[in-house]
Amino acid sequence: MFAPTRLEPPTSAEISPIGPRSSAGFGVIADGRKTTIRLGGSSIAGNPTGVGVNNGGVLQSYGTNQINANSNDGIASLTPIGLH
Repeated sequence: MFAPTRLEPPTSAEISPIGPRSSAGFGVIADGRKTTIRLGGSSIAGNPTGVGVNNGGVLQSYGTNQINANSNDGIASLTPIGLH
């Protein structure tokens, strides 16, 4: 999943569950300062980079994801958020 940087209104996405697998770069990337993606219950595997942020994007995680088997899982880019 890719959230583009050039959208004027803030871009926000709730992703639960997903299963990205791609050889093109990232499984999920939040790209742009107005972009926020929240992950929950997702499996992200088989990518060069599992998850990431770029250009001020925010990638939040509910902590219920399986992110592994990527060349670089990218989990340091996740901001933990609590379940309610």
